[in-house]
Amino acid sequence: MARCIPYLDGQDLELFNFEGNEIHCYWLIPITKEERDYKVENGCEALEQLFEEKSLDYINPNRKCLVTGR
Repeated sequence: MARCIPYLDGQDLELFNFEGNEIHCYWLIPITKEERDYKVENGCEALEQLFEEKSLDYINPNRKCLVTGR
């Protein structure tokens, strides 16, 4: 199973050091069925590339699907 590496805003938001402990903060980003199907067909790297190319608006819960545009 492919695993997406969190990178949305860089390591400054991914890694948090607190009292000598390194804490990893991961993002859960809802995707559409079509985006999931795209990942299954093309791989995780391809989906991440699509997110970058089309400027994924990951904080917008009403965003359009980046595969279909709907």
